[in-house]
Amino acid sequence: MASKSIFGIFLSISLLLACDKNDPPEVTTSAAVEQSSAETSAEASASPGPALKESAGARRHLPSQQDAQDSDEQATATGQWYRAVFQVSNFGELPFFINLPPPPDAGWAIIANGDHRIAGRHTWHGRDGVIEFPVLRTRILLHRNKEGMLHGHFNSHAPTQDARKAAPFRAVPLADGQLDANGQPSEASRFAPPTSSDAGERGSEFQPAGVWEAEFTGMGKSLIHLSVQKPNLVTAVVEFTNGTAKTLYGNHFGDFMKLSSFDASIPLLIHVWSPGDTDQLQGVFTEGIDRSRRDTFVAKRHQRPRLASDWKRFRPNRDVINLAQMGLSPYRGKPLIIEFAGSWCRPCSDVVPVLKEIRQKHPEVEVVTMLFELLDDRESTEKQAEIFIEEHGISWELIPVVGDIEPHWEPLQRDFVDASPNLPVTFFVNANGTVRDIHMGFPDRQAGHIYERERKEYIKTAAALARTR
Repeated sequence: MASKSIFGIFLSISLLLACDKNDPPEVTTSAAVEQSSAETSAEASASPGPALKESAGARRHLPSQQDAQDSDEQATATGQWYRAVFQVSNFGELPFFINLPPPPDAGWAIIANGDHRIAGRHTWHGRDGVIEFPVLRTRILLHRNKEGMLHGHFNSHAPTQDARKAAPFRAVPLADGQLDANGQPSEASRFAPPTSSDAGERGSEFQPAGVWEAEFTGMGKSLIHLSVQKPNLVTAVVEFTNGTAKTLYGNHFGDFMKLSSFDASIPLLIHVWSPGDTDQLQGVFTEGIDRSRRDTFVAKRHQRPRLASDWKRFRPNRDVINLAQMGLSPYRGKPLIIEFAGSWCRPCSDVVPVLKEIRQKHPEVEVVTMLFELLDDRESTEKQAEIFIEEHGISWELIPVVGDIEPHWEPLQRDFVDASPNLPVTFFVNANGTVRDIHMGFPDRQAGHIYERERKEYIKTAAALARTR
């Protein structure tokens, strides 16, 4: 009931913001939209299908959710592209591109980050629209006025976000000149040119491409991999010591760069500039639904390919993990990959194709996912597990865990990992129960060679596990 009332409040607010005096919302009310959304969820939950092995009881496949997996990988934009903007207080715009099916058609809404596409279920209710991302536990509520412009809010019920807060946005249709030859949004139009006070004077003399080691005020060290595709197009992959790597896209104006990313989970924004030293950068990094997580950094050119991690505290192939304590006794004597994950965790989705590849190449290696939704009731936890399974076509055992992750993490933190959990966390366990390796976090699929490096390390380690059988 709480989420339903919040949904109605946010939709009402978005309608008030979106409508001018001459453009009132059409027949649909927030209650009607809520009812439609609830009916869609109920139909999905009632879909029959074969059960998967699961310690907490049988679950059903949700065939309607399988389409979402295909849409992310093969999304085709059939409607109107928009340039949407979150407004970041005292920091400017956080833009992203989104495609909506023409009203009144229901279908896929598609968010574009570079060449990557994220699809969500979209329905029109008059001039009002709802975009659902069930796996991530996020949604977008919007209104389309008579001029074709959008206003709305993005809301997240992921445990890392505050569901009471929403990120307002506005959007305008992209003109033909803002689309490429294939009718896709041109990254050259992501950011508007900065004012003269923001842009540097050195222009093309400044060459930002390369790897930069950044020292954040609060988040510690990271590597920023900058690449320039065209004179004003730049991509940044920000790689943190906790294993996370995020890709942002933007524009390069002299010695000033603006980059953003929105994956239907967390909005990200970076402003980067050169203080005059060609071997140094300064910047501000902002993330989160309310943009409250903000950190400044100073970066210098970096020659090493990656940052060192100091959180591992186990002796590889010597220290034994207690499978019985984790409720995984049936896996004793078998090479095993244990994945701590959450459906709301975008990197936890990014790692699934790699686990599938391992299962294909090394079927003798068992995989089990412990899914932490950080919810207190079993029904909601298991429902979210069903959605995650069907979204990704998971064929191995997945255990939905009710409640907090800490009781399950504390024994591991004491013996193996000197850090708080940054999902996903992957334990590679030899057949004799010793831990061969542990990986924390995972890069997004747009991270290029960083993603490929991690994928190859996973497969190489899995191959070593297979030989211990």
